[in-house]
Amino acid sequence: MTHPVPSTSFVHLARSPSVLVITTAEASMVTVRGDVDLTITGRLAAQLAEELDLAPNALIVDLREVTFCSSDGLSTLVGAHEAARAAGVPYTIVTDQHAVLRPIRLLGLDRLLPIHGTLREAQEWLGLVGRLR
Repeated sequence: MTHPVPSTSFVHLARSPSVLVITTAEASMVTVRGDVDLTITGRLAAQLAEELDLAPNALIVDLREVTFCSSDGLSTLVGAHEAARAAGVPYTIVTDQHAVLRPIRLLGLDRLLPIHGTLREAQEWLGLVGRLR
């Protein structure tokens, strides 16, 4: 007796993008959820610039819940990296999402942007204690 092979289909359901900021004495963490495209990149760039203006000890961009990252999103991340470097603020990205990592790797941006798969790895790289969750 044979059993039918179940079929699997994937449907991309866009989530409304959101940006959340958590600030501690050690770092500012900007968490982004949903699709990072033209609808949110202006707001994200402004938020990252605002955090850098506050001169945090470090800036962590958490993209673990990002479902899509456009070229505008990548440009925003590179711009924030350059601004952080100019301001002397350590900057890192946290993500394990294929939707984010694939375009970063294809464009060679992984050689420029510090990227970590987990928050703990990013904190260790920055020399921070694990208070941000």
